[in-house]
Amino acid sequence: MAPETNDYAAYTAFLARLEEQRNKIDAAINAVRELLNLEAEQATGSPASGGQRKDSATAVRFDSFFQMTMPDAITKFLGMATIPQSVGEITKALEAGGFKTTAKNLMPSAEIILFATPILL
Repeated sequence: MAPETNDYAAYTAFLARLEEQRNKIDAAINAVRELLNLEAEQATGSPASGGQRKDSATAVRFDSFFQMTMPDAITKFLGMATIPQSVGEITKALEAGGFKTTAKNLMPSAEIILFATPILL
C-alpha cells in the first residue's frame, strides 16, 4: 500500500529538515573539537592507549605558581595543560610549581575554586 501523497510529502520535508539540523549540529561539534584540538579518541572518551589516559607533557617549573593566588595558579596551569586535568592532577601541579599553602589537603580547596569560578568551567 503506497503512502498518501500529502503524508509522503510532509514526511519527506520533515526528514529533510531533520537531516539539515543534524548536519548543522555535526558541523558545530566538529568546530568545537577543532577548537579544543581533540582527537577522535578523546572526543568519544575511549583513548587509543588501552583505556589509559595519556600523561600531559606540561612542564611545571618549581616556581611556576610562587606567590600566586589559587585561582590565578589554577588558571595558569590549565592554560599550560595540553589535555583536560583532574582536580588531583591540578593540585599536584600546584604543589610542584611552588604554590604555598598551609592546607594539609589542597584538593577540597581547589575543587571549591574550580566550581566557584565560572571562567574555569
